[in-house]
Amino acid sequence: MKNFQVIVACIFFFQILIMRLVIQLISSFGYVLCDRVENGALVADHNSDPDKDYELSIDGPFGDLSWEEFQGSVLMAPQDCSATTGRREYIGSTSRLPDHVDWRDKGVVSAVKRQGKCGSCYTFSTTGAIESHHAIQFGNWRTPELSEQQILDCGTSFDNHGCNGGLPSHAFEYIHYAGGLSREFSYPYRAEATGDNSKCGFDVARNATSVGARTVGSFNITENDEESIREIVANVGPVAVAFQVVDDFRLYKKGIYSSDKCKQGTQDVNHAVLIVGYGQAPETGKPYWIVKNSWGDDWGEDGYFRIARGKNMCGIAVCASYPLLEKTVSDETPETYIA
Repeated sequence: MKNFQVIVACIFFFQILIMRLVIQLISSFGYVLCDRVENGALVADHNSDPDKDYELSIDGPFGDLSWEEFQGSVLMAPQDCSATTGRREYIGSTSRLPDHVDWRDKGVVSAVKRQGKCGSCYTFSTTGAIESHHAIQFGNWRTPELSEQQILDCGTSFDNHGCNGGLPSHAFEYIHYAGGLSREFSYPYRAEATGDNSKCGFDVARNATSVGARTVGSFNITENDEESIREIVANVGPVAVAFQVVDDFRLYKKGIYSSDKCKQGTQDVNHAVLIVGYGQAPETGKPYWIVKNSWGDDWGEDGYFRIARGKNMCGIAVCASYPLLEKTVSDETPETYIA
């Protein structure tokens, strides 16, 4: 009799457990469904406007996320670009700049990566910039994929904040004082950080052989100077920038993005990316930047987007910089490199 009561109690317990799990599943699915319907309405309303130069879609990686959830899990907290010191005017060539530049055509832009649910975009902007400049200066066969996780774990003393955000210019400075940046193979990405240096796994004295690149600092471009950014992209290489993402950008599919909602101030930027080129739309003549993102190659135009140029759109020109590199650190072919 006692065994029978135990069996009945166990069955009852498991029934309650299963019911709770089912309720949680239905509830979660309901939230996802509601978010997708809401996003779908936003997409349909936007795409029905013939005056828009870009399209949205719910078929990308964030079609099921609400704007609030996306902000909390993917974007970094707004950063203060006014804290960036040592801004300089770029003195470039007096020759006419080309109408179109795309460093991907030169084979010096590494593959699009996926930052996941961590406001670590600035680390991907940083590594992407260094990888490209290293490949331009020393050859892509000597250019490894570099570690975002080292910057997340170890760069907090330079006003970077782990998954809560930071700036590429600060990361370039950190890398210089740390003695270098590890290869991705040696210090792989985990999409998590404590926000302090307690989990830092890099020490140049112990990890010298894992270093893939070294910087001597950062060239910080004069605020709002898009013409200098264009000259640098044409003559030197890709430029790391930050700007403000607003709600529709997460659903971007293709075209030249612009917004009348986003702000342009130095304290409004919440996402860092990498300008790899520029051009003009053949149909309209509208100028744009070609920008590498860190949300995977299933987002946007194979992981890239185009954004209006010449208007400081969403603050894209308030916080621009590129890395100044030391001589290449190794003649060895790295484990993973830019193909």
